[in-house]
Amino acid sequence: MKNAKKIVLLVSMITIIFTLSGCGKKTINLDEYMTITATGYDTMGTASYEFDYDSFEADYSGKIKISGNNDELKAIGLLTGSSTEDLLISACVNPQLDKNSELCNGDTITLKWDCNYTVAEEYFNVNLECSDINYTVSDLDELGSFNPFDYVSVEFSGISPNGTVTIVADDNQPEMKYFRFTADKSRDIANGDTITVAATFSGTPVAFAEEFGCAVSETEKTYTCESISYYVSDASEIPQDTMDKMIAQGLDEFNANEVSRWDKPENLNDVQYVGNYLVTLKDGMSANPNSTLYLIYKVNATNVKPAEEVEYYYYVAFNDVLILEDGTGSVNLANAIIPSKYSSQSRFMVGKYTYVGYKDLDSFVNHCIVPAIDKYNYASTIE
Repeated sequence: MKNAKKIVLLVSMITIIFTLSGCGKKTINLDEYMTITATGYDTMGTASYEFDYDSFEADYSGKIKISGNNDELKAIGLLTGSSTEDLLISACVNPQLDKNSELCNGDTITLKWDCNYTVAEEYFNVNLECSDINYTVSDLDELGSFNPFDYVSVEFSGISPNGTVTIVADDNQPEMKYFRFTADKSRDIANGDTITVAATFSGTPVAFAEEFGCAVSETEKTYTCESISYYVSDASEIPQDTMDKMIAQGLDEFNANEVSRWDKPENLNDVQYVGNYLVTLKDGMSANPNSTLYLIYKVNATNVKPAEEVEYYYYVAFNDVLILEDGTGSVNLANAIIPSKYSSQSRFMVGKYTYVGYKDLDSFVNHCIVPAIDKYNYASTIE
């Protein structure tokens, strides 16, 4: 009997302790007091939340008590002079949105609670209840779109591969006051090169939207240089009419500068254009000229003393032959270059007669081409 009484007494004490431990504890559902809203423009909306302190205080004013000595309360910041309801929320409740900017209609955002349940129970005798709150964004104002590149022209000029780019913006378009344009490359541009133009935006997207009712749709664009003038890199690029003019000019130069000075000009038997050598700058090299086209003529003449047939080569050269934007050729025919009669490398004698030119093509190559091969490539149409 004594043991039975002890067991009954023990059970009664446990029941009393359990009852007292839960006695008076209030359960507060925080979700009931939270409102989430989203405002602004589609794609740039902002979200915020509001905890309804007025309703919360009206519901629990005088019903929540703080327990604990002053030192403990002071240590955890609960002696601030605020109401008990405010202290509970500020000390124990910290809600956060997982995303609150750059929102679009249809986006779902979530409010997550970060609560200190221990402090709420120990010092306020409150059991906090809450759960993640999902919110679907809607009713954001729709925006039009504005592409600043609709009001920009990009112009390539100069001569490939040394072209330049100019960016011209339409300043009469009000929206353009917000933009500055820069190219990632502005010089040393060749046909086929691409450049990227960036539109640097000043101000804020929201301010732009509020002023013009639209959002910026594009902030960079790529352009290709396609049709500026260029130096020929292959003789086949030269239009036939331009080549014909140079060949004819070369014959005129030969006759005016050489044959006209012979004692017997009639001893010229034949002079024929036989092909060319084109010398072009190597990639990465910088020099003047960019290219030189040597037109090669084979000359046949009769020497007087000794009386014998003489066959040799002569050149007439033109620097920087161009192909213009419209595909036509351009060359300064007045600036023809001919071999020097003063250089021992570009003249030879037969008897007492001096001929300006080269006995063979190897002599020409060694004199005019080889000294420049560090900076220039060359190609020939002569087999």
